[in-house]
Amino acid sequence: MSKLRSHTIVPGNLYVRRKADEQVAQIIEDMGRPGYVLVARQMGKTNLLLNAKREASETDLFAYLDVSNVFPDLRGFFRNIVDVATEALKEQGVFLAEAINRDRGSEELLSHKEHERELRRILQVVTGKLIICLDEIDALTKTPYSDQIFSFIRSIYFSGRSNIPEFSRLTYILSGVAEPTELIRNKAISPFNIGEKIYLDDFTFDEFDRFLKLTEIEFSEEVCDRIFYWTSGHPRMTWDVVSAVEKRSPPFTGEVVDSAVQELYFSAVDLPPIDHIKSIVENSREIRDAVVAIHYGKAGSLTESLRTKLYLAGISRFDVQTRQVFFKNKVLETSLSEEFLRSVGERQTSFEVGLKYFGNAIFDESLSAFAEFITNQPSDPRIPLAQYWAGVSCYRLGRYKEAIAFFGVGNASLPVKSIVARYFFLGMCHLAVQEYVMAVEFLQQAVAGRQVSDFPQTYYEAKIALSGALLHLKSAQNEKTFLDAIALSRSVLEEEGDMRSLFDDESAVKSLLLRAHLNIARAAGQTSTKEQAMASIEEARQYADGAARLTLLLFEHDLSGSYSESASILDRAVQEVFGVRTFDADTVGGGTSTMGDVVQLLGKLQKAGKLDQLAQVIDHVADHLTATVNIYDFVSDLVVDLFNAGKHQLARRIVDRSLKTQATPHSLEDRRGMLTLAIIINEADADRYGEAYLATFESGEAVADVDLRFLAAITAAALNRSNGTLAKRARDVALKVETYQSLTENGSQSIHGSELVKEYLDLLVKLRTSPDPGVAAQASVFLRRLASLKSFSLTYFPENFHRTMQVELLRRMRGNVRTVPFKRDKKKYGRNDLVVVDYDGVLKKGKYKLFSNDIDRGLCKLVDVPEISTPRKT
Repeated sequence: MSKLRSHTIVPGNLYVRRKADEQVAQIIEDMGRPGYVLVARQMGKTNLLLNAKREASETDLFAYLDVSNVFPDLRGFFRNIVDVATEALKEQGVFLAEAINRDRGSEELLSHKEHERELRRILQVVTGKLIICLDEIDALTKTPYSDQIFSFIRSIYFSGRSNIPEFSRLTYILSGVAEPTELIRNKAISPFNIGEKIYLDDFTFDEFDRFLKLTEIEFSEEVCDRIFYWTSGHPRMTWDVVSAVEKRSPPFTGEVVDSAVQELYFSAVDLPPIDHIKSIVENSREIRDAVVAIHYGKAGSLTESLRTKLYLAGISRFDVQTRQVFFKNKVLETSLSEEFLRSVGERQTSFEVGLKYFGNAIFDESLSAFAEFITNQPSDPRIPLAQYWAGVSCYRLGRYKEAIAFFGVGNASLPVKSIVARYFFLGMCHLAVQEYVMAVEFLQQAVAGRQVSDFPQTYYEAKIALSGALLHLKSAQNEKTFLDAIALSRSVLEEEGDMRSLFDDESAVKSLLLRAHLNIARAAGQTSTKEQAMASIEEARQYADGAARLTLLLFEHDLSGSYSESASILDRAVQEVFGVRTFDADTVGGGTSTMGDVVQLLGKLQKAGKLDQLAQVIDHVADHLTATVNIYDFVSDLVVDLFNAGKHQLARRIVDRSLKTQATPHSLEDRRGMLTLAIIINEADADRYGEAYLATFESGEAVADVDLRFLAAITAAALNRSNGTLAKRARDVALKVETYQSLTENGSQSIHGSELVKEYLDLLVKLRTSPDPGVAAQASVFLRRLASLKSFSLTYFPENFHRTMQVELLRRMRGNVRTVPFKRDKKKYGRNDLVVVDYDGVLKKGKYKLFSNDIDRGLCKLVDVPEISTPRKT
């Protein structure tokens, strides 16, 4: 009988500990941060986690969950974690589970609040640690609530442990085959910047030898070497090859190993993990090209991102010392032969690849594949379809302008179902970018097409979106517009039964019903009475949670009739914001954007004078923003309003908080925008933001004259604090500004305003940092030029900035310039003696007393001494 049978889970007596086991144990011991097992399939990650469970302390509770079977909503996901944990408690868990279930039925808390409370109750029973292990978390990418899960996990290690002491005994181990950033929908915030990656490597030869000893299988050195030659210690392959060889009749030789490998991996049917790896290669042109590069020894130049993809696909390993990428083992190198790669290219185009990726909801890859097809196959009759699917991919990614461009090719050669769907997506894209007239035009076509579409569910979405778009048509609003909007939303309510038959997701149905009632309420608020509008709001509440409740409260506030009622609604709205864990910029569907609602709330709080609550809301939102939000757009108008209203301290606090949040801004321009806002409202401390502001130009981006105002503020503030290094850096950046604005000196000579500011900053720095006595003379000449100006005009600068430059230069010259004594002749001069002096080429004549200070400072020099003194009065 074979000693090595096939096992899904490796028995404890055959488990070989690796470096990753020690790392997992240390993470559980430290409890300081979550662990993330990052490895390809079939490498033993599940067995790694289950071994950690076996080795856990008797006082600890290790809850292992395979999350590949997803739940329809966040609440169900969280409850499943708690249910698994209570089941693992056995007898103790029975009574705890009953108590938890009673609480679930008695009150409806926000999902994350309920989960917090239930985890705390478990920790009150567990005397040791609670380790929650979530395996196969890649599956969560297809859920609408993945952001909230990772945001919650992140919060446990920060505010959670601060507010709930028991959470110091709670930690997470996550496992998947994708980088943490790829798990977040719409490129949202990464909650794993605090996590520790755990890489699970192949067996070393010593670990392979230890595995054989555990199996009690005895092979010769020749056989062991040959097995390792083919597998290089890949756990799954090693197990399968050893088992296949053992089943054969002795004597065992290298040829027997080769025969077993040939039968396992190079026959007609591909076994795991080869089948999965080949599928990845077939579906990605980028991966195929990289595999070709490995074959030819040219993989050293592959990007870090591509090397990671190859590693997580289970294809390659990376040698840190030689910086080369190699096949993981000989089995893979042979399976992914050049012949195989050529056959893939011959039988599959990027169009089919794009459809596969789209079907798997990997929209960035589907877009890339369709774009490649459009570029490389311009005469293919499927080009209109490729453009259509590229547009849908862009829509799914939230890239609405790009989607509109792809959809712009028209309906040529498209099937009827795709034409109707195209109208829908075009309407939704125009709605997302607030082009309401175009949105109405296309959504009307989509509604007219009913359910004859590639996506039949979008018929109801189109109705709700069209209803919302009509309510945004301010230039064309009349009673008919409102009635049409109401009729569309009511028709969705009337067809609820038909709608439910199309949707598997209950949350999608609730969202449509909620928005239908909300649209009716909005229209009623314009055409009917407050009571009718409030009736629709009450109907909507049954479908609302979190962000939706905030939307309803804001609308209710607009309808409120008294100060006390308004204040109470605002207090409730603030509490709703505190319950939201993810804030994004999604505005599609005619619904309401979480961030749009928050901006409305901030405006209402400011108007009501509730500034403490306003600051608290901003702090909370900043902690839970996704990368879809441009924080500069979010706070800029509010900060300016607060500053103009004299609330300087609060304005500065908001800016500083926003800058801390903006660790990964949309672009350097966005970060620079936030920094310019900080400088404007805090000019005396502009040097605080100097390093960060100058860093936005380090990529070689052009410096424009609009940047001079802020560079000038940084330079001046740095000099005031004796930070010559920062002042010089700001000056050097300013000198790169190209000149194109001009003003008039003495009505004739043309001078560029930016040139004047650049020269001014250069002189300011030199006066403070340069020992050259000629700098003062240069400054004097510059002062005379400024004195001749009648006006000054340059973006962001005040009209009298030429006078400001004069005053500041004179102050620097008097107080900061190093005195350079004038070497006098032996002859003494009377105070009233007439002299001629030279100011950098400009000769002036007058009494000595008028020039003595400038002569001593080196600002001018004597060039002629008259023989006749000023006559004395008698």
